[in-house]
Amino acid sequence: MTEHICSLVVNTQPENRLAVAASLNELPGVSVELNDPSGKMVVLLTHTHQDAQVECIDHIKGLQGVGATSLIYHQKISND
Repeated sequence: MTEHICSLVVNTQPENRLAVAASLNELPGVSVELNDPSGKMVVLLTHTHQDAQVECIDHIKGLQGVGATSLIYHQKISND
């Protein structure tokens, strides 16, 4: 089984950060690891297929309140 793990920085306006974090935490394979009062978040994505991660990142970019996303890290782990 292969697993893809990546981290993103998601930027939002400070007044939107709680709503954006709640939306992110509802997505499968997504968790908000850091939610700074300035509106910057560190988000962890874990999926079994890279295509699913790309779709998820595209979805995050389109969420209301999200200003920008930056991919920080990606690793493919094979458990074979």
